[in-house]
Amino acid sequence: MKRNLVANPARPLMLTVLIVVLLLLGAGTSAWATPAQRPLGQTVPTATPGIPPTPAVTPPPSGGPGAIQKPVEPGVATAITTSAGDVLIAANTLSAPGTLEVAPVAAGQLPAASDGYTLLGAAVEATLFDANGQPIDQPNLANSFQVCLDYTAGDLAKAGGDAASLVIMRYDEGAGAWVALPTTPDAAGGRICGSANQTGLFALAGRSSGPDVLPRTGVMTPEQQQLADRARLVWGIMLLTTAVIVVFVLVRRRRRKRQG
Repeated sequence: MKRNLVANPARPLMLTVLIVVLLLLGAGTSAWATPAQRPLGQTVPTATPGIPPTPAVTPPPSGGPGAIQKPVEPGVATAITTSAGDVLIAANTLSAPGTLEVAPVAAGQLPAASDGYTLLGAAVEATLFDANGQPIDQPNLANSFQVCLDYTAGDLAKAGGDAASLVIMRYDEGAGAWVALPTTPDAAGGRICGSANQTGLFALAGRSSGPDVLPRTGVMTPEQQQLADRARLVWGIMLLTTAVIVVFVLVRRRRRKRQG
């Protein structure tokens, strides 16, 4: 009888101790979703060391007609296609996230062509915005990017029928002039691609040389007039000399006949 009295209270006591131990062990696990729900001693998950989180990008206001915007970031290649051509950003081009906008530009809105070139019409303006939606005048690019503009049969005819005479140009606002970019023709695709290291205004152009003479309108430059006068003088001297020689020969023949 005494043994039963001792054993019976021991069993509930051992069961109670076991439950308390299990509760204490469970208190150390991360079973709460927020820090406010966790008990003392619980750890909160943190970001993986060495990988900075990608900051949120605020897009800029929408551009003009035909403008296309896309988010860009380091390590991700991006391509934007417009009605005038494409802008291709390689994965190793950017050093910070932002937004790239590419907009077609009408031929009538382009600055005058530089000497030796003729603008052919196709043009785009590429603008890079930072993460706050502010434009970057001179972005710090790790590598160059590609600007590809389409050309027509008329553009090719103006370039003498040779696609190698076509070039992509970027307008340098500081110098107030167009600058030719390293260009590669893509005859199969009907477009020209240039390599650029700064954003801005890009246009398709053809190499040309100024005419040596004016169109045949009856008007000559002073230089052309001098050349024409010299040519007339030379021809006059040659004709006069020829006439003198002919007269001299005829006179000698008549004298010989008389003497004979």
